[in-house]
Amino acid sequence: MAPVDYSRAAKWCHAAAVQGEKDAQNNLALLYYTGNGVRRNFVLAYVWATIAVRSGFYEAASIKNDVVQYFTPNEITYAETTARN
Repeated sequence: MAPVDYSRAAKWCHAAAVQGEKDAQNNLALLYYTGNGVRRNFVLAYVWATIAVRSGFYEAASIKNDVVQYFTPNEITYAETTARN
């Protein structure tokens, strides 16, 4: 079995996520959460998990709950505002 190219997966997930694909939104949140294929970024993990939940991928709420514990109040506000736009 060939190794997973997480960087390539992140690019494809992003392309699908911006088109509204809830599975891709969740996968992108996971990639940002773990740092696989992208630079680890809890704010972007939270943003994409929020978008995935809004799209109906309710299990993504667990990512939000995991990363929010590391946030300052300003980061929470920023992440929520970014997810709305």
